[in-house]
Amino acid sequence: MNLGSGIGSAIVNNGKLLRGSNNIIGEIGHIVIDPNGYPCDCGRKGCLQALHCINGLERRAGMPFAEMVTLAQRKDAGCRALLEQTADVLAMWIANMANLYNAPLAVVYGQMLDEWGEMFPLLEEKIGRYIWTPVKGNFAIKESQIPRDKLPVIAAASVVLTDALISNIDIAQTQ
Repeated sequence: MNLGSGIGSAIVNNGKLLRGSNNIIGEIGHIVIDPNGYPCDCGRKGCLQALHCINGLERRAGMPFAEMVTLAQRKDAGCRALLEQTADVLAMWIANMANLYNAPLAVVYGQMLDEWGEMFPLLEEKIGRYIWTPVKGNFAIKESQIPRDKLPVIAAASVVLTDALISNIDIAQTQ
């Protein structure tokens, strides 16, 4: 799950990237959580990312994310509350995804984690409130160890290579 200027995720099952009919499975950022909320760039209102990605937080706070983090670290109650609310909502949605898919692992990365060092520990702590007990014992959340600037290239290459290998296997099996 990428937590940055937007919120996105990919779902991998048995080593295969799930895509959906329009190649948009995992677009968790466009789950509506407040139908009367802020407008989203998708044209609807109240999407998760319209409220809780970096751009959404900046719009709500009226300041750059880095400034919000600095003020929160200096004990500004408003900025602190907004960031903690975001951690809580994101933890809820990570837990919801784990509950829905009975997922053993969520890997998170992105600018939000890079710029706000408290985000990952808060996610770990808060997920426990929302994860269903039967899932909890088999679930872990980890922060990606791949440098953020390399992730898009690695992900794109993986998709292309997987597609090429699978289509070649499918062709070979039909001959």
